[in-house]
Amino acid sequence: MEKSVTIDEGQRKSENGKILIKWSYTLREDDEKITYHQIYYDIDKSLSVLGEDENEKWIEINKLDLKDLSSISHFDYLHSFLKSLKHKDDLLEEFKEYLKKANIKFKEDSWQSFPSS
Repeated sequence: MEKSVTIDEGQRKSENGKILIKWSYTLREDDEKITYHQIYYDIDKSLSVLGEDENEKWIEINKLDLKDLSSISHFDYLHSFLKSLKHKDDLLEEFKEYLKKANIKFKEDSWQSFPSS
């Protein structure tokens, strides 16, 4: 069973209306794991730390590590939790903090792409 929902997406514009950055935060579920994924598209290269075009971060949670979480649907529970977080800019950090406090194991990783020229 595969599911995917968007937690947040949007873009930030400059005062003159130019798009500076776009982002998308998603939660996905497959048969073995639940993955929280953040991707940023740096349209204005002055905002990127290393000159990257894209910056992705994700957290993978093995479903077996959620067995102690009292919920009928772990995916729906985590989706509701993520939607309830107030600080969208720090959502990944808040989510990691929650998982640590709840003693839920997770794997964290990231990836960046750079222009070819």
